[in-house]
Amino acid sequence: MVVIENLKIGSRLFIGFSVIILILILLTLYGIRSMETLSRQATMIYNHPLTVSNTVLRINTNIIKIHRTMKDIVLAQDADSRKKDSQIVNGLEKEVFQDFEIINERFLGEKEKYKTALNVFADWKPIRDNVISLMNEGKRVQAANITKGEGARHVVKIERAMEELGDFAQSKAKDFLHTAKVTKSNSFRLMYFLIGLSVVAAILLSLFITKSITAPIGTLRTAVDDIGKGKLETEINIQSEDEIGHLAASFNRMTKDLRNVTASRDELNEEILLRKKSEEALQESEARYHDLYDNAPDMFVSVDAKTATILQCNQTLATALGYRKEEIVGRPIFDVYHPDCMEDVKKSFQLFVETGEVHNAELQLKRKNGSKIDVILNVSAIFDEQGEVLYSRSVWRDITDRKQLEEEIKATAITDDLTGLLNRRGFLRFAQKQIEIANREKTNFSLLYLDLNDMKIINDEFGHLEGDRALKYIANILNKTFRSSDIIARVGGDEFAILITGARGSATERTVIDNLIGNLSNYDEDAERGYTLSVSTGIAHYDPAHPCSLEDLLLRADALMYENKQRYQFAKAGLKQPKKISREKRIDKRYDVENKHKIELVVPDSIRIVNISMNGIRLETRQRLAKNTAFTIRISPHNEEEEILLTGFVVWSTVEAKVTEEGIEGTYNQAGLRFVGTDDSSKDLLKKYLTDLRKGNFTLSLFQ
Repeated sequence: MVVIENLKIGSRLFIGFSVIILILILLTLYGIRSMETLSRQATMIYNHPLTVSNTVLRINTNIIKIHRTMKDIVLAQDADSRKKDSQIVNGLEKEVFQDFEIINERFLGEKEKYKTALNVFADWKPIRDNVISLMNEGKRVQAANITKGEGARHVVKIERAMEELGDFAQSKAKDFLHTAKVTKSNSFRLMYFLIGLSVVAAILLSLFITKSITAPIGTLRTAVDDIGKGKLETEINIQSEDEIGHLAASFNRMTKDLRNVTASRDELNEEILLRKKSEEALQESEARYHDLYDNAPDMFVSVDAKTATILQCNQTLATALGYRKEEIVGRPIFDVYHPDCMEDVKKSFQLFVETGEVHNAELQLKRKNGSKIDVILNVSAIFDEQGEVLYSRSVWRDITDRKQLEEEIKATAITDDLTGLLNRRGFLRFAQKQIEIANREKTNFSLLYLDLNDMKIINDEFGHLEGDRALKYIANILNKTFRSSDIIARVGGDEFAILITGARGSATERTVIDNLIGNLSNYDEDAERGYTLSVSTGIAHYDPAHPCSLEDLLLRADALMYENKQRYQFAKAGLKQPKKISREKRIDKRYDVENKHKIELVVPDSIRIVNISMNGIRLETRQRLAKNTAFTIRISPHNEEEEILLTGFVVWSTVEAKVTEEGIEGTYNQAGLRFVGTDDSSKDLLKKYLTDLRKGNFTLSLFQ
């Protein structure tokens, strides 16, 4: 202490400022190191989750394109078209395998998931080859059935396998993001600690240096006042070797000379001048501190605890809000916050009044022009001698850029890059939420599945860029047609899905489709493209009284859209659409069951019997029965005869639609079950009971 007090004032100030600058340099180096850590986390997010997620989305898109092209192969009218479409399929398949290689390189999860997805995709090729072979043999109907049935289910299976990869990648991205947040949080805490430590150290050092200067100056000033009053016996007791000590010695000599009547007035004036210069130096030092406060990177403000008025703020805050400091000081603190977060602001202020502290509260300030600034608030308090909170030392840190980055990362995962609509992942997420809401609130909705007609022709004749423009046109028309509460998404290459909230039946659905067709027509009239935009649609209604899965709802809408697509293709070619071929050969005569007798004990859902024979049974269901699924069937006659226990095997399952002149009235599912492994005794009983079975005089139970 004595050594420091003997240093010159300039040396003391130099040491003080050097220590503060050193602390700031250490804080800066630590901040750079933290940013490098966050940068590495961002790089890891890019190298694995984002790359894998984007690759999974690209594979899903190509899978939809392959599936669509396979439908085009079934609809193709000549061998050249089929060959050209087959080449497209081969090219898309090659792209998918290339993307699988990317996933293999970047995927951080279990390789078994990757191999499963790859094998499921590879297993699709024999199905496609079978379809192409049937088409080459002229067996269009069989090829179409495989495409709509086994092929469509395999596509769903592939999408599920890919979804597992995508979900893992998203989970990994969340892990990386969590690690980055933890790193950031730890860094901020340590930096806040170091900043607080540096502020305390700077204050203590400043107080020490200031006191080492002001204390002797005070003593000197008191002595000078005494001397000015004529107390020439006064002696200044300052023993330091700095300028003030020298000044004190000078004053002592002056008083001695005065006492000896040897001092002159000029010498006294010189000493007074030295005192003024010392005061000016102190004022300059204070101005430097104010400059540091005003131009700090964070926003500082002091708030009165009782009146909630702003006592002081720095220039950084005034500039950020677009005010002058004079316009802010004296106003209630609540005026500078945005109304959207006012409830949280009041809670934070109450916490400050009660405890004197607020830590890392995320709030929003309001600029003079009304725009928002996202900030993190930290508050400490100044207390009086009784421990009551007087006013705050509040610090706001601008986190607007970080918030925008977080929102961009969230939006990227569920948004289609081309159209700006939701992608398939986003649609499935929001649609599942809508099903939960519908089941909870007992509200209906409809699912419209839409396919852009002649997409392949547009790409071939006008180029893929024009094809992309056509998809954007459709997206714009959908945004114009549907409400903001409806969920609109591009779920495949040229396929869109719209969940229409609040739809109550076929009349509403018909109106929606008419509006869509009308907007398409108006758009075509105003455009000069060389081609016409048209779509094929399928719509399925969701009734919470008869719930079903989102997957089943999509299958129903897609099946209806595919039928409308076929009608469009046949109409365009000037052909009459062929009648449906019976799904199975009738080995035995079938007997219609009166009033479609209802099964009393059911596993999947409400089921009615359409007809029955010695060979099998035909059912009408709300939920689709999976093909190649085995059920145990117990038939109990009402006349208390011996019951029959059979095994039924689902040989076909499809979606049907009831079509009227006004449009599609509703959809349902049908399935055919063949009796297998039936012994002679069961056959004899079945033949004996057939008449009663036709009249519904029995109870039938179905188990899986």
